[in-house]
Amino acid sequence: MFDEDGNPNFWKAEVCLPPPVVPRCCNSMSPTLDGTCNTGSAQRYSPPIMVDELVLQWLEIPEKSTDVICNEYEILLTLPLNTSKANLKYESKSVLLAWSSPEAREYNQRDGYCVEPDIEGGNYVASVCYEDQAAIQERLCSSAPCVRKCCPEGEVMVDTACVSVDDRTDLLWTPTFTDANDLESIVRPPKDLTWFYDLPQCSMFVLNPDDVKEDKFLLLNDGKLFRPLQQDYYLSSHYCIENFVEQNEPHTRALVCFPDGSSVDLVCGSISNKVYPALFLVSSVCLGVTLVVYISMADIRDKLHSRCRISLVAALFVAYTLLGTIKLTAGTLPKSVCSCFGVACVIPLCLPSEPAFMGTSMSHIRGACEVKAARLVTYAPTKGLPES
Repeated sequence: MFDEDGNPNFWKAEVCLPPPVVPRCCNSMSPTLDGTCNTGSAQRYSPPIMVDELVLQWLEIPEKSTDVICNEYEILLTLPLNTSKANLKYESKSVLLAWSSPEAREYNQRDGYCVEPDIEGGNYVASVCYEDQAAIQERLCSSAPCVRKCCPEGEVMVDTACVSVDDRTDLLWTPTFTDANDLESIVRPPKDLTWFYDLPQCSMFVLNPDDVKEDKFLLLNDGKLFRPLQQDYYLSSHYCIENFVEQNEPHTRALVCFPDGSSVDLVCGSISNKVYPALFLVSSVCLGVTLVVYISMADIRDKLHSRCRISLVAALFVAYTLLGTIKLTAGTLPKSVCSCFGVACVIPLCLPSEPAFMGTSMSHIRGACEVKAARLVTYAPTKGLPES
């Protein structure tokens, strides 16, 4: 490629890529002598593979029969390929599986997985072993008390992010244990205490005893969290405790899971996954009708302030339509398509347009578009706290 002066600014090379070997799940089919699965049919084996941002499918890919056997505390996940859950990636003449766990943690592995056609879905699926953290914690906590801290050691919560305290050790949470027998006496920390540093994998609500008397809780020396007024107990897998820093002052709070199958959890999930995107699409229909009316009426279209209004309505129409689509198709769209939709939401609202240069169509618009994850509490580590 050349610049305006005819000088090359970068080089582009085209190469032929040989089809890589992809492990195939044989399941109950016995492999043949050449290592392929004895499918008994002439169906071609050609799963989609990502090369950079392109999704390629060779006419046929060499297969290697593989059986994925999970350990005691692992579960077998079956993930559809070419979605936000899993992708095959071509790297250095081999293929790795990029996949996301149920907790949205991302993994890349070159072995320990296999791929097979999904006859009913018409796609390919990957099988991989996933370490069941709940089972591991249940085993560890069956013989010793466990306590869960929301943030890693040496960090506190600021807003919804875990940040390092640096030298501000006075902001760190120091647990106080109450005797599990009388629920009153303050006791020393258990000697065989096991710590976990993360959020429980559930929908959560906040207990803030500093502001709400009913939110009072006690950390018992058997690792359970106890709410005296409600007489409720929570295992370490269903809570975490942390210091929330506000205006350089620590406030000890707990994030607690809603009861399994609770009406609150079900209603919140239904509203987040179905109602909100449906309302976005209904709003986009109304915006579309409004846009057509504005454009078709010369009295509105030819006025400068009305052009600003038309531009704003058009931007909202695009953003609401794409936001509703993203939410309704969550988990099925490829990451590249989802990213393009997200960028398309932001651009119409964020990029200013000067009416002097855009004739009769656009105005100076400033706005913002934000796609939020369907999760009630998240955190992300940052460098540190501001100095007091």
